Amino acid sequence: MGDNYQRPHHIARSLAKFGNEVIYITPANRVEINQNDIDIEVLNKLTFENKKVIDDVKIFSTISAVFNGKEVKNNYFNVVQNFVTLHQGELEPIIITYLPSQVEVLKEIKGKYFHIYECVDEHSDIEYAFGETGLMLFVNRS
Repeated sequence: MGDNYQRPHHIARSLAKFGNEVIYITPANRVEINQNDIDIEVLNKLTFENKKVIDDVKIFSTISAVFNGKEVKNNYFNVVQNFVTLHQGELEPIIITYLPSQVEVLKEIKGKYFHIYECVDEHSDIEYAFGETGLMLFVNRS
């Protein structure tokens, strides 16, 4: 979420305004590293330490570690799984996704959650579409 708000950003802000805990997880940002491998926990630590909060929405940017042009680690799945695990209990998290490829990530997630797939645009012909929209997770506190 930046200065250019789109539909998912307005939804996230509205949900937070009504007392829900809203977590917005961005697609992985490419980061060049100078070694062939990196511990996933290092990526997770960087993601959680660099959290932003805008209009009560907690924003976490995931990381794609790239060495010599090849992705060696990506913590997108780990971050989503962390929040689903963290919010298990009486109130199940609700995950809203916007792109077909995000559904593939959710197939691997362990735990209970509700999933809403909101597709406003046709994305099948856009090869870079996964990088355009984040995933939103919220817990209804009302």
